[in-house]
Amino acid sequence: MTNASDLYGLPVSNSGPALDVWLEGLHCADSFDASGIAELSKAVKLAPNFAIAHVALAKQQMFYGYIELSRTSLATARALSGEVTNREASLIQVFDATINFQSNALEIALTHLDQWPLDRFVFSLIVGPFGLLAFSGQRDWREKCLALLLHHQASWPKEDWWYLSALAFSKAECGFTAEAEDLGRRAWEQSANGNCTHSLSHIFKEQGNTTKGLSLIKTWLQGTQNRSNMRHHLVWHMALLDIESGIADQSSMDQLYRNELDPNISQSMPLDIYADNASFLWRCLLHDIPLNNHFVEQTLSHGKQYFPELGFGFADMHRVLLTALAGSESEVFELRSAIAKLENHDYLGSLLDGMLAFTQRDFSATSEQLKPLLDDTILLGGSNPQRGIIAETYQMALNHG
Repeated sequence: MTNASDLYGLPVSNSGPALDVWLEGLHCADSFDASGIAELSKAVKLAPNFAIAHVALAKQQMFYGYIELSRTSLATARALSGEVTNREASLIQVFDATINFQSNALEIALTHLDQWPLDRFVFSLIVGPFGLLAFSGQRDWREKCLALLLHHQASWPKEDWWYLSALAFSKAECGFTAEAEDLGRRAWEQSANGNCTHSLSHIFKEQGNTTKGLSLIKTWLQGTQNRSNMRHHLVWHMALLDIESGIADQSSMDQLYRNELDPNISQSMPLDIYADNASFLWRCLLHDIPLNNHFVEQTLSHGKQYFPELGFGFADMHRVLLTALAGSESEVFELRSAIAKLENHDYLGSLLDGMLAFTQRDFSATSEQLKPLLDDTILLGGSNPQRGIIAETYQMALNHG
């Protein structure tokens, strides 16, 4: 056991070069600019007994679709859990509960945070559009994310970019966009990484400020950040702003997909590619922008590769969009059969019926199917703009009706 610590003074049971490389890997992961897998792999190679480096590696492997490697890394961390500090042992337990979908994962994580509020690794597992709170089944999860961040605010350095970015995003989701912009700008001034740029662009989206949003994203894309793994998602943000402002057309959106969103090009996480592409293609449909059906087939194939089974509501929602867009009887039959096996199948079944009706321009049936679903979209997780596609489709059907 050593007296080493991380950037926040939390105890770490390893020191030397492995600690430095581990910190570099964490920064890559939390900035969203790179996966951090290469750095974290190097850290555990330098120090095979570095338990929480194995956990960090397991997290990133999971997010990037390397599920079996992730489980192996976690198993290694568990085997080493008797040789670490109490904080590290608790962190391992939190991630173990999270990746195995234990019903008490959120409770375990919150208990950990009460004792170590500066543990960014665990904090990031709880808050945000894909955190434990978002998938807790609680309708007020956005408000609880904000409350948790504010509850521990006094513990955090005043100008910590990660905390400021997380707080800015959470405030924007809850409607406090003016406060969010101030926080987001402070975070961005500390580090213009993918994470901070995303929070600020999200704030402009919530404000309906197309000009600021497009200016920020285009400036960032033109810089050295063009190699960031957040590039795909920020291009998606830019596409939404272009579509909503009316400057998008078939040629520009076709080119954008081919040059930026194509799964064979993007380095982003599989879920980002799947969800962003699906909602991009659906919004093109909503705004009468025709696109190559190959894009739909390609994204659907990508989604099936990484999310072959239903049960993750956020991914399932985008499977519905793509299936409706594909217009294939066999795809519809396959999805209906999978939905029927779910314990709570009514929501997805109605969503599929509503989206299919929209593609067939049966706007009355669309609104009839989607209206009862609107209050429950919050339970899907994801951000306001991501979930909002269901309400947008419902409103578009009403407008056409």
